[in-house]
Amino acid sequence: MKNLKLILLTVFGMILLNSCKKDKIEVNETKIYEQRHNKITSDTTPDYISTWQVTLNPDGSGNVVPGGDIVYPGRYEIKGSLLRVKSGNETFEFDILSDTEIKEKKYGALLQLQQK
Repeated sequence: MKNLKLILLTVFGMILLNSCKKDKIEVNETKIYEQRHNKITSDTTPDYISTWQVTLNPDGSGNVVPGGDIVYPGRYEIKGSLLRVKSGNETFEFDILSDTEIKEKKYGALLQLQQK
């Protein structure tokens, strides 16, 4: 019986601690993150092309441009240090490194918050 109480207390404590986790980004105004330093090695290609861009709006809407000129509009959610943008059948995931930097999980693109 003592072991059961100890287990239940431990589980409750873990749930309580996990629920107190704060999201790393708060979106009180539109935030735009852009990939920096996407240098192409070819001499005939411009230095910076095909960069990622993520826009987050306070109402939960946003979009992703995964290089090129196609925009994927959708909705985003932030859970702790994970940013997930869903657009139709596509889902883009980013690790939140700080309020000013995110990193795309699949390809490793590093994006920085645009300064106003």
